[in-house]
Amino acid sequence: MKKLISALSFVVCFILAYSLRAETAGFSRVAIVGDSHVEALGPELYAAFGLEGVSCQFKKERGSKAEGWVGSPVLKRWMTEFDPQIVIVSFGTNEGMSNSSVDHLAASFQALVNQLKNGHNRRIIWITPPPFSKVLYLENVRAALAEVKGIEVPDFSKNTYNENYTGKHLTRPSYWTLADDIRRWLREHP
Repeated sequence: MKKLISALSFVVCFILAYSLRAETAGFSRVAIVGDSHVEALGPELYAAFGLEGVSCQFKKERGSKAEGWVGSPVLKRWMTEFDPQIVIVSFGTNEGMSNSSVDHLAASFQALVNQLKNGHNRRIIWITPPPFSKVLYLENVRAALAEVKGIEVPDFSKNTYNENYTGKHLTRPSYWTLADDIRRWLREHP
């Protein structure tokens, strides 16, 4: 009986400590949505936040653009059910490979942000694409993001993007560095 009580006490203390970690972070649920970068970044953020007791979910679609997610019933249902306090968005690489106007990009980015917020006070953190040579119109993406209201666009280029990357994607260690930079930045900018 003493062993059972001792084991239960340990479990209760562990669960309590685990949940308090998330509360002291100021948030307990993070969603990540985006293109193929989320295939590697999503699991890295899931691992980084999970160690701190923060629930993290991600949705991605290879080759997608922000405008393709606008009006998505899957995205709407996910935002309603998971109800994240923070949404990390990773779009812009595919948009930057086509010569879309700044106005068109800003409108589609803003429409996505409005859908993600949907009347909630969610923080939207937009991760800009790395300066890959194939992203010919990256300046259009950055100019469009400057016009979008209700987002934060931190600069992670110093630490992450100076490492090697292949084609349109970062290396695995670079995605881990980026995930750690995002986690740290969120702690420093509550």
